[in-house]
Amino acid sequence: GVLFAIHCTAGHLLDGYACRPFDLKERLLTEPRVLFFYVYQLFLPLPENFSIDHSFAVSTSLFAPATTIFAIAGLLATAVFAFMLRKRYPFVCFPWLFFLFSHVVESTILPLEIMFEHRNYLPSMFMFLPFAVGIRWLLDRYRRKATVLWGCVAAAVCFIFMFVGMCTYVRNYDWRSAKSLWERASSGARELARPFHNLAWYYERKGDTKRAIGLYRVALEKRVHDKRLKKGLTLESLANIYYKQGQYDKAKAALERAIRLVEADGGRDPGGARMLRAYRFRLAMIIAKKDPNQALGIIRGLVSDDKTDPAMARRLYTLGGDLLLGLGKPGRALDFFRHALDAEPGKRLPLLNIGAAFGSLGNTGRGLWFLAQLAHEMPGYAPVYLHMAENRIMAGSPGQAKTFMETFVRNVSLSGLSNLLNEAVSGTGGLPPLARPDATTGLLKSVLQQSCCPS
Repeated sequence: GVLFAIHCTAGHLLDGYACRPFDLKERLLTEPRVLFFYVYQLFLPLPENFSIDHSFAVSTSLFAPATTIFAIAGLLATAVFAFMLRKRYPFVCFPWLFFLFSHVVESTILPLEIMFEHRNYLPSMFMFLPFAVGIRWLLDRYRRKATVLWGCVAAAVCFIFMFVGMCTYVRNYDWRSAKSLWERASSGARELARPFHNLAWYYERKGDTKRAIGLYRVALEKRVHDKRLKKGLTLESLANIYYKQGQYDKAKAALERAIRLVEADGGRDPGGARMLRAYRFRLAMIIAKKDPNQALGIIRGLVSDDKTDPAMARRLYTLGGDLLLGLGKPGRALDFFRHALDAEPGKRLPLLNIGAAFGSLGNTGRGLWFLAQLAHEMPGYAPVYLHMAENRIMAGSPGQAKTFMETFVRNVSLSGLSNLLNEAVSGTGGLPPLARPDATTGLLKSVLQQSCCPS
């Protein structure tokens, strides 16, 4: 089946080794040791033997480590004996042959990670069949002939069940939460980056960015399971935190390092080109905070790439148009927004930017028309009412402006108000910049005061 899959994929099935820190030879040398480790876990299920992530040393030759040659010899010998004696001892030979056969797909030539505990679920299905048969035979044999021995066997079986149950109970504590799971993995596989990265991600989601940054930095110093730029994901996460904190220089440095990792890969990872475009888009967002013209240069380079997908093109054109609006060039911004709408016609958000651009050009009536179109299609989208209020301020219609601002306040949460307003003022967070920020924010404060303290 594996060879057939390789044939059907014209040999590309093994291309994944270009993204792994081991080659095909090293994987084949290592897997016999892994199989015996799986067996060790089955027969000695101590909690410390289990982890969602394992730091398993890769065999580089038959004697490095020395257990490699013994594992290979043991595997071959037991497989041969099990096959030869399958008819004489079927209850013993079948489980072992089934175990080996079931591991053929995930434990041979495919460029998967070296080991995962879940791979042992199906192969281990019959592993305890010989012991069940043996226990039943002993109980039947000594039930009448030797009551004491029968009691000893029964007690031993009960003890084994209690021992396995206690091990399972203790291990379940590691699975109480994402935090406990990855803390256990980070203590058991201290050489690997993934446990520290995922633990950092947990703290980031909880809002503990200080601890998250520390763990992300630790992850950068650890070993990755593969070469597919997993450290790029850690650097991207760091850049996101720094960006939200306003530390744009640190965010830029982290993302530039991630880009260098992708470029150094040389295109071996099929997703590398897409990742590179995404990182450069984020880099443009960061650079836009200090140098909009440089960010526009990055954007123009990305939109000229034929491989840029429609969704990314829409985001690029939208960001570029917002930057041009901030630079006081609404006419050129309008061209970008039209390209954004054409890039992904099903996405109507560029209508907001087009409406803002017409307002900046002084054509508030046409601008309001585009904003009203978006409000009709997305009635719960709060930013459109903010820009409609600003549009009416510029048109000299304070009553209408207040009405739209009240609608904005009803559709936005207080927790998200500050971030949304900052994005609208700066124009680099996905929203077009406000043309009259002082007047618009002043009206917003007035509406908020009236809603909190009605007369």
